Amino acid sequence: MENASKALIIAGAILLAILIISLGIFVYRQASGAINSGGMDEVQLATFNAKFRQYEGTQTGSVVKDLINTVLTNNNAEEASEDTYVDVTIGGTTVFKNATTPTEINAEGPYKDIKKTKKYTVTCKMNGSRINLIEVVAK
Repeated sequence: MENASKALIIAGAILLAILIISLGIFVYRQASGAINSGGMDEVQLATFNAKFRQYEGTQTGSVVKDLINTVLTNNNAEEASEDTYVDVTIGGTTVFKNATTPTEINAEGPYKDIKKTKKYTVTCKMNGSRINLIEVVAK
């Protein structure tokens, strides 16, 4: 009888140790996932990146202007933060850093030189698992 109770205590201790180790691994994965994604889960990241990935490749100038307006909308959203901010460069020149309206970027710079019928190559650059820079180059 004494051996049986010792065996049950040992089995309980082993199960408790496995439970504690599993909980530690779970917490570690949750924390590392939040750090890598800038606070976004996988579904939010996929949705965020999809907004910009649809513009990748060879596009006309009117589509590029739509892309820039999409980026402005993203950057000026109420929930926007450093984690969700996206920069755009056209021919190596930053179009806007903290512009809040299309009027601010229409006045001067490379944005006004985008022609509706001209072709451009759009490339999305990632910072970890999130798009943070979009490069536009004239063809």
